Amino acid sequence: MKIRESLAFQLMEITFSIYIFITIILTCIHMYSEWDRTGDFVFDELVTIEKSSESSIALALWDINYDQIGVIAQGLLVSPTVSGIEIKDQNFGKLFGQSGDIQYQAPLQIEEDGIKQPVGTITIYSNSSIIFNRVKTSFFLIILNAIVKTAALWIIVLLIGKKLITLPLSKLTQVNEDMDLESLENHKNLNIRTYQRNNELKVLETSFNRMIEKLLSTRQNLRDKEKILESYQEELEIKVEDRTKELSEEIKVRKKTEVALEDSHQKITDSIQFASMIQNALLPDKDILTDFCMDSFTIWEPKDVVGGDIFFIEKLRNENELILFVIDCTGHGVPGALVTAIVKAVELQALGEVLSSKGEISPAKVLSYFNLKLKYILQQQDKTANSNAGFDGGVLYLNKEQKIAKFAGAETPLFYIQDSKLNMIKGDRQSIGYKKSDAFYLFKDHIIEVDRETCFYMVTDGFLDQNGGTKGYPYGKKQFRQLLLDNHHLDFAEQKKVYLDTIHQYRGEEDTTDDMTFVGLKVK
Repeated sequence: MKIRESLAFQLMEITFSIYIFITIILTCIHMYSEWDRTGDFVFDELVTIEKSSESSIALALWDINYDQIGVIAQGLLVSPTVSGIEIKDQNFGKLFGQSGDIQYQAPLQIEEDGIKQPVGTITIYSNSSIIFNRVKTSFFLIILNAIVKTAALWIIVLLIGKKLITLPLSKLTQVNEDMDLESLENHKNLNIRTYQRNNELKVLETSFNRMIEKLLSTRQNLRDKEKILESYQEELEIKVEDRTKELSEEIKVRKKTEVALEDSHQKITDSIQFASMIQNALLPDKDILTDFCMDSFTIWEPKDVVGGDIFFIEKLRNENELILFVIDCTGHGVPGALVTAIVKAVELQALGEVLSSKGEISPAKVLSYFNLKLKYILQQQDKTANSNAGFDGGVLYLNKEQKIAKFAGAETPLFYIQDSKLNMIKGDRQSIGYKKSDAFYLFKDHIIEVDRETCFYMVTDGFLDQNGGTKGYPYGKKQFRQLLLDNHHLDFAEQKKVYLDTIHQYRGEEDTTDDMTFVGLKVK
C-alpha cells in the first residue's frame, strides 16, 4: 500500500490541515504582537529624544537663532529611530520639517519670571521601515520556529500512526487476502501488535480471531454434513437405480397399453364411422320430398358422429300420398343410434301394416303400433324391465287428392302456417316405449284442411332446448315461433340457411345440447 493511501497518512492529513491552519493564525497573532510591541518601543524613543532636546530648541526659538535650531535638528536626525523633524515657531510658522508615518508632537515653552511662555511646537517622526528592520529577525525566527515544529510534529505523527494503525491493519489485510478454508488453522490467534491496548484495533483483532474460530467450526460442520450427504446420495442413487428399473418396466407396460388403447380407439372410431354410414343409409331419399312438395328442406345434425334423431319419408299407395316421421330417440351418440336402427325396423313393419290396409291411414294408429312393438322388442312389459329406451316423435300424413293432412304426436308438436298465421298442434303427452308408458295408449289424430298454400314444420327438442344467448338459456318455442313467422315467405333453401345460422349464432361458445332434426315443407 502506498503511504498516501494509508489510514495514518489520511488521519495525519486531516489533523495537520487543522493544525497548520491554527499555527498560521497563532503565528500571525505573534508577529502582529511583536510588531505592535516594537512600534511602542520606537514611539517611546521618540518621546525620550524630544524631551532631551526640548529645552535647547525652545531657547533657540526664543532667541531667534535659526542656525542653532538647524544644528540641533540635524543632530536629532542622526538617531536611527528618527526619520523626520518638524519645528514650528509661534510667530513665524514652520521653520524646519521632514515627515514620517509615526509621529510625536509636543509644545515648546520657555519659563520667564516663573511663567511658561509658548514659543512653538516640535514634531518628531519615525516610519514603518524602521520598525520592520527591527522586527524582521524576530519574524524570521517566529516563522522558522512554526515550520520546524510543524514538520517535526508531522513526521512524529506519521511514524506513530504508521506503527499503531497502518502496520496492524496491513498485517490484518494480508492475512485476510492469504486466508482460505483449507488454511484457517494457520491464522488462529492472530496478533497485529496492538501493544495490549484495549483500542479499536484490539477489538478488531479479537473479532477476527473469533471469526476464524467460527469459520473452523462451520467448516467442520460442513464436512460432517458432506459425509452425511454422501451417504444419502449413495442411498438415493441406489433407490433411483431401482426406481428407474421399475419405471422402465412400467413404461414398457404403459406403451403396450397405449398401443392397445390406440388400437381399440381406432377400432371403435372405425366402428362408429361405419355405424354413421349405416345410419346415413337409413335416412330417406330427399328427392321423395322434393318431388311431392312445392318446396322443402331437411336438417339432420347429430351431436356426435352418430345420433339418436332420425326421420323417414315414404310414399304410400299412390303419388298423392306421403307420410313423414320425425323421431327423437333416447339419448344420443351410439346408444341413440342403436335405438334408431330398432325404430327403422319397426317403421318398416308399420308401413307394411299401413299398405296392407285398404282403410284410411291414421298417424295415431301408426304411433300406437310403434309403442306396442317397441315395448315388446325391448321387453318393457313391466316397470322392472332392464331396458328403458324409447322415443318422442311425430307422424305427418299428406293426401294431395283429398287436400288434407293428418298429424299425431308423441311429446312432439307440429307447426304449420296458413295465410301468414302460425298454428301449433302440441301432440299427446305420451312417449313411445319406456317402462312407464302405457302399451295400449290411443294417440289422437289431428286433421288439417290443405285447400291453400300451407307450410309444415316438424322439429326435435335439440333445436328448442339449445342453450345460448347472453344468459345461457334454452332457445325456446316462443323465439322459434317468431323465427318461423319472420322467414316462412322465403324459399325453403334460404329458410334452411337462416335457421342454421340463427341456432349456431345463438349457441355461441356453449356446447351442443342434443341431436337436432328439422324438416320443413310447403304443399297446396
